[in-house]
Amino acid sequence: MLVFRSDVLNVLFENLDIPNKKPLSLNTEDLYKKIVLSMGILYRFEAPLNKWTIDSIYQMCVLTETSPQSIFNKNYFLSKVTEEGRITLLGDTLIIVKGKELIKEKLANHAIVEEAQRYFQLSI
Repeated sequence: MLVFRSDVLNVLFENLDIPNKKPLSLNTEDLYKKIVLSMGILYRFEAPLNKWTIDSIYQMCVLTETSPQSIFNKNYFLSKVTEEGRITLLGDTLIIVKGKELIKEKLANHAIVEEAQRYFQLSI
């Protein structure tokens, strides 16, 4: 449980590869670069992995990355869990959840870049 907690608190979820048209690769070296070195998009599956095959996961990921209906092709989506709640940047909206408090703020274009750097240490 401690490993999961550490993972959730330290690995952010983002979709920057998708709007940058960087294709999904299951090559071991590419996955290492994406997950470990560059913190690229990381898919998490709630169901046990033994119910999934690499082919079915790959197909689902490609659909998510390429479908015009996918939210990932419409907005930036950055999200991370914090000790108090969650911080999310969805398009031009910054959402901060602290306990039971919810703060939503519409951002100007320059502020989107600033907040991505501030909260996620990412340049977009």
